[in-house]
Amino acid sequence: GICAYTQPGLYAVGCQVTYLGICAGKADTGAGHDNTYVGYAAGTAVTTGCQHTLIGALAGDAITTCSGTTAIGYNSAAALTFGMHNTYVGLSAGASGTIPNDNTFVGFRSGVSNGCNNNTAVGTCSLAANDRGEDNVAIGTKAGASQLHAGCNNVFVGSNAGAVSLCRDN
Repeated sequence: GICAYTQPGLYAVGCQVTYLGICAGKADTGAGHDNTYVGYAAGTAVTTGCQHTLIGALAGDAITTCSGTTAIGYNSAAALTFGMHNTYVGLSAGASGTIPNDNTFVGFRSGVSNGCNNNTAVGTCSLAANDRGEDNVAIGTKAGASQLHAGCNNVFVGSNAGAVSLCRDN
């Protein structure tokens, strides 16, 4: 069958799993539990991950063994492999980060390049370039959008607030 499935979403060992979509949950070994994957290739690489909600084509498609991720939107959390307890909502939200933990990104391309922990961004392209900065809060369209790896412990509120910030503790 498509993606080597014979009966997608039906496992003898897995508990409380729901997979809907071509290649959704493709790599699941049956050890994962409490997962919901909806959309083409959603959660396609998850082997033993638990408590994920992945909705949208390619949402969380690189996740392997971590737990507690919510990714809603096309390509959201697409590169995430081992990060834990993240929430991504929006097209390509958190799409490039591979191992970050405890982040919340809401909005189109919010946190798209994020690679670190404890960031919260709400708004289109908020914290979009942040690749290694942690403990940041950005609320508003393009808030903290150009902040790079040196930016930690910042708070940006308002449209374009801190859009060119390159430092920390603002």
